[in-house]
Amino acid sequence: MQPPVSPPTFRPLFRGDAVGLFDWRCSGRDTPVHEEEYNKAYEIVVVREGAFVREVDGTPAFVGAGTLTFAAPGEVHRIRHPVPGGDACSVFQASVESIREILGALDPSQGDAENPRFPLLQAPLGGREHLLHRLAMRAAATGADPLEQEEWTLWFLHAALAYSHAGSDGGAGRTPRLTGTASTRALEYTARVHEVVRRGFQEPLTLAGIGRAVHCSPFHLTRLVAMVTGLPLHRLVVRYRLRQALERVLDSRESLSAIAFSTGFSSHSHLTDAFRREFGCTPAMIRRRSPAELRALLGWEPKGVSRL
Repeated sequence: MQPPVSPPTFRPLFRGDAVGLFDWRCSGRDTPVHEEEYNKAYEIVVVREGAFVREVDGTPAFVGAGTLTFAAPGEVHRIRHPVPGGDACSVFQASVESIREILGALDPSQGDAENPRFPLLQAPLGGREHLLHRLAMRAAATGADPLEQEEWTLWFLHAALAYSHAGSDGGAGRTPRLTGTASTRALEYTARVHEVVRRGFQEPLTLAGIGRAVHCSPFHLTRLVAMVTGLPLHRLVVRYRLRQALERVLDSRESLSAIAFSTGFSSHSHLTDAFRREFGCTPAMIRRRSPAELRALLGWEPKGVSRL
């Protein structure tokens, strides 16, 4: 007999009139029939941990850690989990007025749209955008002033939509969508790779070792992962290590050397260099600077969007 499935949790971190932020956690146990899910609000979701397959309009797409998904009111989708472990996500909700204003700043044709549309269904999350997301999460978790929480959330939403808007024109923000019979195989192999990386990112990983773990030749594995995620396998591993390191920089007082070794980097300087390239600042800067100083340091200021 199968053990009972733990119900997913949807915990509010912050609720405002214009925007809200929630923590979603799912056990990853699929029901026998993958039921349709109906979206009731504008949502931008950051997958922090885990992986799943999301199907919209009959087209499945792999969604792993470090991915953004976009959903508008009325969207119907199906979710399945090819590998165990579940997932944890940050869910940003916004009013139609907020989405219209942000999208209108990026694309004037959306400024007066009754039902504005997201440019993509999903996209990889850039490093600086991921950092803004975590700073918004931290502001909510630490009980910052409600106005500050709203501002961080709005800044992240603008950054995420700007990144995805660039991707809608074929830029770095695009995640490939697969069709045909080969897509199911590619999605499942990529999900297994994510599971291998999740369990062993602290250790040296080799292409041959990952291939053996998922029962796929190294040549085919590199092609499949790149097709599904838009990233080389090495870049996917480094990005996962960096985002695990960011969690520890933000949420612990561990030394940076200890964080480097525990997340798969060879030294403090190796971590610092990779961290700066990914997030636009060093781990030490994140610990020293105030949120306002970090925002100025990153040079990030939303254009065309009024502050709350």
